[in-house]
Amino acid sequence: MSSLGEVIPSHITYLDAVLLSHPDADHIGGTVDVFDMYNVSLLLVASSSKENEIIDAIYSNPVPKRELSRDMRIVLDPVSNVYAEVLAPDLSWNTDDSNDLSLVLKLVYGETCFMFTGDASKKVEQILVHTYADTLDCDVLKVGHHGSNTSTSEAFIGYISPTHAIISAGKDNTFGHPHQEVLDVLAQFSSIIYRTDELGTISFVSDGKEVELEK
Repeated sequence: MSSLGEVIPSHITYLDAVLLSHPDADHIGGTVDVFDMYNVSLLLVASSSKENEIIDAIYSNPVPKRELSRDMRIVLDPVSNVYAEVLAPDLSWNTDDSNDLSLVLKLVYGETCFMFTGDASKKVEQILVHTYADTLDCDVLKVGHHGSNTSTSEAFIGYISPTHAIISAGKDNTFGHPHQEVLDVLAQFSSIIYRTDELGTISFVSDGKEVELEK
């Protein structure tokens, strides 16, 4: 596992925003360390996040927080046309599965777009396809649930049609992530696949017109 110093370049001392997809430990466990190491301007978290010891520790920090739910928009830079649309979760959803309460965020910069899906399952993907359809199209997809076959349905990938697909999975993980079924679906739509278990930290940059892998 990479340390924060390896993931975030040493010359960076502040972060404009930190996004917590949902309250599972493997997604939020290092947040307090981030607060200790960097000046964070804003914390974005799903309104549906359930209380636990880690969430309590995070919320005790004075960093400004904004709770998000479906159909909210966060303008990050009005001059450069950078904003995020919240596609999920919907506070009316009745589920005990924390994965299905993941933030699904569409980050837009000019003509480029990044889709972040947390650990949302195929059930949520089906709702998103039904609700948003053609507006799901994005250049870069952070593949759901570490490449588990509980996510990444054909219909969802078809509407997003990502040129680039990033899978965050630990090397030699015990879950077998990413699953071959997911790799096959992404290949079916000609997405270029990038895996953290093979490449380590993966970063993309955008100039508002094109996105490219940062080398």
